[in-house]
Amino acid sequence: MHHTECNYPCLAQEKKKLSEEWVVIEKYQQCYEQDRATYAPHIHYKGHQYVSYGGHRFEAMVHDKFAFLPEDEMVQFNIGGKLFKSTVKVWTRDRFSILAHVCTATPKLARDSRGHFYFDRDWWIFKYIYAFLRDKTLPDSIDVLRDL
Repeated sequence: MHHTECNYPCLAQEKKKLSEEWVVIEKYQQCYEQDRATYAPHIHYKGHQYVSYGGHRFEAMVHDKFAFLPEDEMVQFNIGGKLFKSTVKVWTRDRFSILAHVCTATPKLARDSRGHFYFDRDWWIFKYIYAFLRDKTLPDSIDVLRDL
C-alpha cells in the first residue's frame, strides 16, 4: 500500500476524533462559564481592583490576599539567564499565577542582587508565555505548541 493511499481515510478518522474532542471541550467551557457566573456575578474590573456590587466574598478575599503593585510599575524576570521586562499590568493578567504573586507588595520570592526575580526555567518556552500575557497571542506552529 502506498503511503498516500492511507492519508485520506486516516485524515477523516483524525478529523472525526478532533470534532468529538472539540464537543467535549465546549461542554467543559460551558460548565466553566456557568461556575464563573455563579461565583463572580457582579464583578467589574477597574485597573487592578475587582469591585463587587453586591458584596461578593470571594473577590474581597482575593483582593485582601493579592495587593498588587501599581499597574504601571516595571518588574523584571530573569528566566534561565534572559531578562523579560514589563509592567505589573502585564504580569498580573493571570492574577493567580506565580508571576502575579511576585508583583504584590510582599512577595515570598526575593529579588536577586540586580532587582530581578530569577526562575530557573527555559527562557525559550517562557517567551511564548510572555507573548501571550502581553498580546494574547499563541505561536502558529503546531510543533511549537506541542513543545509548550
